[in-house]
Amino acid sequence: MSVSRIMHVGDLKPDFNPVLTDPATGLPVDLTAAVSIAVDCYTNTGSSVFTGRSATGNASGQITYLWQAADVASARELRLVVRVTWTGPKIQSFPSDEGTAYFVVTVVTP
Repeated sequence: MSVSRIMHVGDLKPDFNPVLTDPATGLPVDLTAAVSIAVDCYTNTGSSVFTGRSATGNASGQITYLWQAADVASARELRLVVRVTWTGPKIQSFPSDEGTAYFVVTVVTP
């Protein structure tokens, strides 16, 4: 499930689009029943870049978050967590694989 990507400062593509998998089975999570999908982003020092940004998801477990200009305006390591809200409401965070706490996107100066 890990997404590790390098982007250049100012790039808005590719979208952040990991496939979320069930840690018990390794299979993609069907996201069509999700009430909402949100992305939180932090720097490698723990500072918040943004929280609760809306994303979309599909039956194949892939989410899509569209970068905003401020997200990639400077060189830094971004650590992202996806939070899926199911009915109840019950929140499930990804990645949830053993030993993996976040997705990493490294923004570099071209």
